Amino acid sequence: MLRPLLTSPLLPHFPRSISSLPPSSYTLTFSRSQGSGGQNVNKLNTRVTLKLDLSGLPYASRIKEEEKGRVSKDDFLQLTSQVHRTQYANKKDVLEKLQGILDRAREPVKVRKERGDVITREGKGRRRKEKSIRKGRKENRRFNNKDYD
Repeated sequence: MLRPLLTSPLLPHFPRSISSLPPSSYTLTFSRSQGSGGQNVNKLNTRVTLKLDLSGLPYASRIKEEEKGRVSKDDFLQLTSQVHRTQYANKKDVLEKLQGILDRAREPVKVRKERGDVITREGKGRRRKEKSIRKGRKENRRFNNKDYD
């Protein structure tokens, strides 16, 4: 049973970025959940699976990189939720997961500053001076027979 996400009456208010996705780029499917829940599990389709087509998204490469285990070979991101006992709660959970993924994909990549490979003479001198001070401290800790003569 496939339903478009935006026509669902259960979730009228979507976060801006999810609602801006084209409705043809994703589908929601519902199936029976695993786990505890008694006879409720056997009767209701509470597990929610969201499939998002990444081929048309501008930040698809970033999502593919960060969500390798959830992206299929044909560029579909698949998210599921079966934690809650109700379909509504699981749908909300899947949408929150998707929102988090989209938010992380839009964040700018942090560029690391490259350290200079060349160590200055001052830096070398400072390092040698610190080493000699440390060496002196350790030498003072040693047992010395002259102290007991």
